[in-house]
Amino acid sequence: MLLKENHIYEFEDFQINFSERTLWHNGEMIPLAPKVIETLCLLVENHGRLMTKDELMEELWADSFVEERNLTQNIFTLRKVLGEKESGKKFIETLPRRGYRFVAEVRPVETEEVIQVSHSKQTRITAEGFVSTQELTEAVKKIAKTLVFEKEIGLAQPKQIIAGKRKPFYKSVSFLAIGILAFLSLSIAFWFGQKDSFKRQSTGLAFNFEPAKLKFERLTESGNAFYPAISPDKQQIAYVLNEKGKFSILLQNLATGSVTQIVPPKDYEIRSPEFSRDGNFLFYGARDGGQETTVYQTPIFGGSARKIVTNVNHNFTLSPDGEWLAFLRHNPEIKGNHLVVCRTDGSEERIV
Repeated sequence: MLLKENHIYEFEDFQINFSERTLWHNGEMIPLAPKVIETLCLLVENHGRLMTKDELMEELWADSFVEERNLTQNIFTLRKVLGEKESGKKFIETLPRRGYRFVAEVRPVETEEVIQVSHSKQTRITAEGFVSTQELTEAVKKIAKTLVFEKEIGLAQPKQIIAGKRKPFYKSVSFLAIGILAFLSLSIAFWFGQKDSFKRQSTGLAFNFEPAKLKFERLTESGNAFYPAISPDKQQIAYVLNEKGKFSILLQNLATGSVTQIVPPKDYEIRSPEFSRDGNFLFYGARDGGQETTVYQTPIFGGSARKIVTNVNHNFTLSPDGEWLAFLRHNPEIKGNHLVVCRTDGSEERIV
């Protein structure tokens, strides 16, 4: 059953907008990662029908190879957001080893529709409120048949019909107010600019005070991700995942959202992953021998980790050219730390 024509549907206290890919609860939008809301859209669109895991994986990651745990994580996130019904039955039903089914009742959102027609050389249709594409098309056909082709209208040529949305009066007033405020702001800015022109000319400096526009996007959902590092090509991130005292390192593709585990769970603390400058390797610290840290290097495309240097006090860093590691090492004789550098293969270690 396809629901996308009407765009907005509701179940219990939730509303889902297919066209905007958004989920709302009691009038407030719930922020969800793109793949998570895509998963919900697929389940709601096919509500009452079992969607197999293979079917969902093919729809969500058609051009990517990802593990099934990505789908499991999406379902876990949705259940956490949606919660359970009062009867105790979940929104998303799990059929073991088969797939998932959305079991809640799904209803279209009913909105008020107003269509106005004015006579002129062109007939303009104005729609207020939510009007689906199908409803607007049917209205256009009906009005065209009535106004254009009936003999009493007496038109030699059919009229051109244009569909659009009328702007409410309060929006026109709002635009007028915004225009006045903008004019006043520019006038004040110009006055201050003339006042300070001498200062700018004497110093020869110009400043751009335009605020930066930042966009934030949630990349992980577990709340247990630490020490994020971004690859040199800005296409992937690596981070440490702490699940009940088990530390692992995950690699996530920023474009597709797919996640790969490159360091399996360990009983000791793992920290500070950092990409090599060519992006092929990942360095990370592990407290596998007590309080001091050992630095390892592991390929991101599969392979065994290699020990680089031991007895590191806390964290380390890579040089800008990617050839050297720098770190602190505790010296009990001086009751302090030495700054130490070595090659990224562990050779040529020396105190700076």
